[in-house]
Amino acid sequence: KDYSNAYNAFIKAQDLENFILSKNYTYDELKLNKLDTALVMNIGAAALQAADTTNAVLNYRRITDAGIIGADYERVYEFLANHYLSKNDDANAQAILAKGKAAYPTNNYWNAIEVEKLSKGGDKTALFARYDELYTKDPRNFETNYNYAVEMYNSLWATDAKNVDTMMYTKLTTVLKSTIEVDKGNDALMLLNNHLFNIGADYSTKASLVKGTKPADIKLKKDLNASALAKMDELIPYAERALKFYVEKPTLTTKQKISYQLVAGYLSDVYRLKLNPKKTAEYEKIRDGISFK
Repeated sequence: KDYSNAYNAFIKAQDLENFILSKNYTYDELKLNKLDTALVMNIGAAALQAADTTNAVLNYRRITDAGIIGADYERVYEFLANHYLSKNDDANAQAILAKGKAAYPTNNYWNAIEVEKLSKGGDKTALFARYDELYTKDPRNFETNYNYAVEMYNSLWATDAKNVDTMMYTKLTTVLKSTIEVDKGNDALMLLNNHLFNIGADYSTKASLVKGTKPADIKLKKDLNASALAKMDELIPYAERALKFYVEKPTLTTKQKISYQLVAGYLSDVYRLKLNPKKTAEYEKIRDGISFK
């Protein structure tokens, strides 16, 4: 782990190799190459471990500039893309990203760092446009689409924004319904439950705030209540699916217990709104029976 001395030793080995090549010396035991990728990788790795980012970048660039690809070099492209993005060097970042995407098209890393940069930039319009492009291209990519859903969810429900894009309600529902089908866990399903319940509760709250007695007021209140019930009906199968997930797990983490309690509470509230006291009591019992000991 003496990385500085290791770096210097690798550099000396490279100098010797370059000298041999310059003299056109040949050996029966081995063949030397002008670009010794194994040696260059060791130089870059030693420099990186020695906190010498400049020389790490210079050496790793020798790999990417030569267009060397393969499983052993994928992390080199990732490292350089992340490095240039962190330095706001868009020209080099875009060049490496283009090479990385071409060489390793199934690697989700390229998309992840692109959207992360957009997210940090604060331009939600550009961020959502890029996410939508990625979702349309690959609706079964869990990581990208779940992150897209989280960004939309936070924009809708985790802020005090007054001018909400209601079209995003539908878009988020669509994205989550496809994402839960490729989710190996339960995160997307819980996010969908939270989202649908919030919409239904929002309609219900708006209905309760209509106090007028004019025909238009009465109609508005009726329509809002109908919308609330429709959204709760949409929620039920997903809430039941989430409940089943927790019931079937032999042990639950504290976070899972909180979600279990939450979804049972959703169902009790839904059936209270639907004027079904038997179902309401059934889910209240489940909710209240969850132990955190």
